[in-house]
Amino acid sequence: MLYDDDKRGFMRMMVNAQAKLEVSHNDKYLQLTATCRDLSATGMQLLVDEPIDPGATVKVDINSPDGSVPPLKALTQVVRCTQDDQGQYCIGVEMLDIN
Repeated sequence: MLYDDDKRGFMRMMVNAQAKLEVSHNDKYLQLTATCRDLSATGMQLLVDEPIDPGATVKVDINSPDGSVPPLKALTQVVRCTQDDQGQYCIGVEMLDIN
């Protein structure tokens, strides 16, 4: 499903894909799993179990479960992190580079 948001210049696509994250920030390194909730040409929203500080660099790796779509590997930067009602964290990331 595609949807538009007045604040963004690109359409976003709702997805529900598992992602592997490698987080680097302030000399700390962390590996996490996440759910990618939406994706656009310039960023994505990820759902994680612990907060990630804005400014952190995150390598995102998303593979198609059935292999029908090529994997997405992106270098991103966290622009926001908010906690939802279930205690998980929604992070918004900006794409810096896509492989």
